[in-house]
Amino acid sequence: MSNQNLFKNKNLGVNLDFNELKDELITLFKSPNPFHIYMNSQNIKDKFSEILSVLTLKLKEWFKIDSENEHTFIMTLYKQTNYDKVWLEVIENYLRDCKNFDVLNYIYFVKILNKEKQYLAKWLLKLYKKNSQEDIIKFLQKYNAKLSFSYIKNIFDTFHIWEMSFDINLREDFIEHFIEKIYLQLTEEKRDIFLDNFILKIDKNTSDFSDVSKIISKIISSYTSNDKYNEVLSIVWMEYFQDVKLCVDDLILKYGTIRSTFYLQINDIITTLNQTDRSTFWKYVKRRMIDTYYSEVKNIFYESSSNVFLDKQTFSLLSGEFRIIPSISPESEYIKEEYKQINDLKEIILEMSNNIFSFFLLPIIYYTISEKLSLRKKDLHKMKYLLLFIFSKNYSEYKKIYMFFNQLEIFLNYDNTFRVFEKIQISFSIILILALFLLLSYFYFPIWVFVWVFILAGIKYFEVMHPNIFYRTKWNIGIKFFATVFLCVSTYFWFTNFDKVKNDTINLTKQIEVLWTLSSKEVIDGWFYYIKANILEFNKKQ
Repeated sequence: MSNQNLFKNKNLGVNLDFNELKDELITLFKSPNPFHIYMNSQNIKDKFSEILSVLTLKLKEWFKIDSENEHTFIMTLYKQTNYDKVWLEVIENYLRDCKNFDVLNYIYFVKILNKEKQYLAKWLLKLYKKNSQEDIIKFLQKYNAKLSFSYIKNIFDTFHIWEMSFDINLREDFIEHFIEKIYLQLTEEKRDIFLDNFILKIDKNTSDFSDVSKIISKIISSYTSNDKYNEVLSIVWMEYFQDVKLCVDDLILKYGTIRSTFYLQINDIITTLNQTDRSTFWKYVKRRMIDTYYSEVKNIFYESSSNVFLDKQTFSLLSGEFRIIPSISPESEYIKEEYKQINDLKEIILEMSNNIFSFFLLPIIYYTISEKLSLRKKDLHKMKYLLLFIFSKNYSEYKKIYMFFNQLEIFLNYDNTFRVFEKIQISFSIILILALFLLLSYFYFPIWVFVWVFILAGIKYFEVMHPNIFYRTKWNIGIKFFATVFLCVSTYFWFTNFDKVKNDTINLTKQIEVLWTLSSKEVIDGWFYYIKANILEFNKKQ
């Protein structure tokens, strides 16, 4: 199956020969002639934008972590990298400690990773709903359960679950809500004993990829994003909730010494609030707990893990070990080809970064791609995540790929913030070359040629720094057109009447030098007079 055919997709509407594009780009980047690169810059930008757009859009279709289709490329890729083991390694402490500050999610994690515990919870619910013993035994036999009916009945009776009442919809697919409500209604002495029946056991060797991916999805969804977190803060910081927030913040700071009662104390503080406000405060607590005590969890998020530069040790923990597993399935060849295409994109990025002229090549590419790409930030991060943590062979590659995507996102400017200084920093080499050109122009060009070149350069600078602003509707009333016309006219007179222009420029330069000398002399004389007067005054006082 050819790469060209693989790139043909009815949903994306593209048909590219990836190998040809890759070879052409890499050949250009290896050219020792900067003029050759410059002359082909538009070709480079167009083709690279097309490659990045197509691959990112394809990943948008593939990258469904909880997809039921186990033969998708991205699922197979993650399995072959053992990435579920990487995820579990990173979040293991967080999963175990959740029972101290997020019992609801803790029970959910137990339900997913320890199926027997899920069945135990459902059997307790069936007893509460007064299902017959025969029905429950049939249920046990159906799932080949190792627990006996007497064991389940003993738990049900010991904690007097039959006496409890619940203000929730008792559905088996949300069984964790049932267990949490039981936990909250028990006495302090019985809570830990009851929760011991739902101890989380993590076995990285036997864990199922789809189960781990569900847990990751759950954590990502429960960790309030920055935009939504700002909304949460705006409510929590309201004067009406000031006392509640102070108490909650105090408990969060004391978490290390009150782990076993932390969840209950938080629940007691916010229990008087209405359901919406309680939910808001729980979002606040969960976010603060991760930020304060379990920051490593954020490494599994696309946004956080790809925007925060990682040290070598953390990168080693998060990087996968990709290997192509031989298979006779019809998908195997497809997976190999798609893997090759993503890996080729990595090689193109590295070749650009290694190019001796990358200091001015990359900013130009960033600028053009930012105008051509129309992808969601999350979709771009999927590509970035794979390249950083699975396809990077070492820390050196990680640093270069991180720098490329990080600088590209500055030009894409998804949040529409003021990023002029960041763009200047990235494009400093181009600005330096431009400044040198203008300086030489000042000395060797006639004054009006220099003025119009300067105006056109200023307009171009504004376009590059503010690509998302349609500046022509703001202030441009033909300045660019007239500047171009007068530049041509000035240049014509410069070449046709070179001696006169040269003499005029020399005379003007001399006049400026005279004015500068006079001005400088007056300033210097003034300073000497001021210093002399102060010294005399000081001597008189002595």
